[in-house]
Amino acid sequence: DEIREGIRRIGEVVKEQVDLYGTLTGELPAAPAGPRADGDEGDDEGARVFELPRRADAERRARRS
Repeated sequence: DEIREGIRRIGEVVKEQVDLYGTLTGELPAAPAGPRADGDEGDDEGARVFELPRRADAERRARRS
């Protein structure tokens, strides 16, 4: 709960900063995000991450020099 409260407070501060920036520059803040284009709102898998092969120790040392 403390983490959620901290994130909520940070969000408030960021919103205030964005509003201030908009006031100073005359730009309107971006519109809130709408529904996703693919229509799949409930499935949030994230990005596909592929682990790359590791370099050999000798090759890593050679690149540092």
